[in-house]
Amino acid sequence: MRKMLLLFLVFAVGANAQAQMTATQEKKMLRAVGGLSAAYLYNAYSSIGSVADGFSGGVYTEKETTDILDNQKQMCNNLIKMLNELIDEKVLNDKLDVDFIKTTIGIVTGLKNQAQYYEDYIANKNDERKTRYDDQRKENWKGISKVLGID
Repeated sequence: MRKMLLLFLVFAVGANAQAQMTATQEKKMLRAVGGLSAAYLYNAYSSIGSVADGFSGGVYTEKETTDILDNQKQMCNNLIKMLNELIDEKVLNDKLDVDFIKTTIGIVTGLKNQAQYYEDYIANKNDERKTRYDDQRKENWKGISKVLGID
């Protein structure tokens, strides 16, 4: 009986240590995902803006510009899908993590819209479409700067 009790205690302590290790690893992983998300938001925002500036300055052709923006939109779609799965499958336990992911989805959706609005402007070249792009760009920056803590 003593051996059974000792074996049970060893198992219980080991399982508890493993759970704590997993929680620590999860916290580090979530921190890395947060950092990667923030970096992606900033870089996608910069990329879309740089491509738009490049087109306006004659550096990129219409086809090159729309190809790059289409790639950005596809990456946004992929990321939105993956982030929604985290929420839908209840992978995240902490409400703050869920809120961060929801905020990130909103900004990524805005980046996708920003890319589309510039493509709309390229196709029609009217001021209304340019204004729509600029308004979305400013809205995206508000969200990104808040996530980055530079607002």
